[in-house]
Amino acid sequence: MAARRNGVDPVPWLAAHVARQPEGNRDNALFWAACRAAESNVHDFQPLIAAAISAGLPERMLLSVAEVAAELGCGRGTVYALLTSGALPSVRLCGRLRRIRGADLTTYVESLAASRPSRCTPTVTSGPIEHIGTGRPGIEYAHRPAGPEQSPVRH
Repeated sequence: MAARRNGVDPVPWLAAHVARQPEGNRDNALFWAACRAAESNVHDFQPLIAAAISAGLPERMLLSVAEVAAELGCGRGTVYALLTSGALPSVRLCGRLRRIRGADLTTYVESLAASRPSRCTPTVTSGPIEHIGTGRPGIEYAHRPAGPEQSPVRH
């Protein structure tokens, strides 16, 4: 809940202020309104963003690594690994600063849904395998009769 100054919630007034700004001043107005909202202990900036978009301010084109991690539900390290591997394209700003285009994130997520492998993929082995139970449900150890090596096999 937003803190009220003099008993008045500032968010509707700030959103209206952003919405009535002429082209060329909307970005500055949104920044100013977000600062005023933060000073009033407002933690939900969506009404301000919605007002700016409805007034014609385009949505953000570039997302930070932390924002992408929040969207994907993973950590920043995972996002950096995706960037390093080339699975998720990015642009560099000011040397080390990396940003991801929203369209590239959408393409990446759609490619995950299209190419997701089955969770149960059969393993091909050579030669006969004997199964020895371990006493733990769902886990057995398999070995080849000729060698002493054991590797866990899940069923």
